Amino acid sequence: MSNGTNPDAIRKLEVMPTQLYITVAAPNERIFKELLNPVYHDAWERLNETLELVSTLDTRIVIRHTLVKGFNLGYEEEYYKLDKKADPDFIENKGYVHVGGSRGRLSISNMPTHEEIRQFSFRLNGYLNYEFGGEREDSRIVLLSKDRSKNLIDFNNV
Repeated sequence: MSNGTNPDAIRKLEVMPTQLYITVAAPNERIFKELLNPVYHDAWERLNETLELVSTLDTRIVIRHTLVKGFNLGYEEEYYKLDKKADPDFIENKGYVHVGGSRGRLSISNMPTHEEIRQFSFRLNGYLNYEFGGEREDSRIVLLSKDRSKNLIDFNNV
């Protein structure tokens, strides 16, 4: 799992993981800086570098969009442009949950409903043309799969 702001760490991997998650929690630089308060001044550029890098790796790539109502929910076309760079096997659209340290800066009203996540996924997929890979309503997650036959990992061949 990576927030994508350290592409060199991915380049230095000696053994490629079975699956690599990259969180893309903002559709553009303005929202990225506002919502995530990044440590690096060039974090947005680093994230974009990571997205281009992971498209070349020989492993399963998952892009996770953590969606926060009132901040980054929507913007399907902008997310699509980022997703296209990474060419992921899966896109996991997940609703923000009001737990942990985020409670100090976000409210429970920032939690989208599962139906809002589902509608976002439907609109995003209008650009991607992936397959519906599954969903978990209690977790507010919708999975889009480039090839649904790859949804399960065959651990006998890992």
